[in-house]
Amino acid sequence: ADLNIRKVVEMALLTSASAVILAHNHPSGNAAASRNDITATRQVEMALESIEATLNDHIIFAGEDTLSFAQCGWLGQIKEEVRDYRREELQAAREQEAAILWGDSLL
Repeated sequence: ADLNIRKVVEMALLTSASAVILAHNHPSGNAAASRNDITATRQVEMALESIEATLNDHIIFAGEDTLSFAQCGWLGQIKEEVRDYRREELQAAREQEAAILWGDSLL
């Protein structure tokens, strides 16, 4: 089943959580992260960042095997990607504002 990111944010807000750990199982017995796992982690990081909460880890359980996004370094990489994206987004917004203020509307 797909992760409901809205529900994750809602639960974080309802419980006044400042940090979240995602965890789920792979019944296949293979703890390797799927493309969907990585995408969901990125989306949750972006959503939590917007409410000033932190994603501390995303852990996959598969029988005796586990995978921690934090331990393998993926979470740090995803956080860096999200920060870069936000910086670019902010810069684009500033450029649009400047264009509007100076009568050079981009819209």
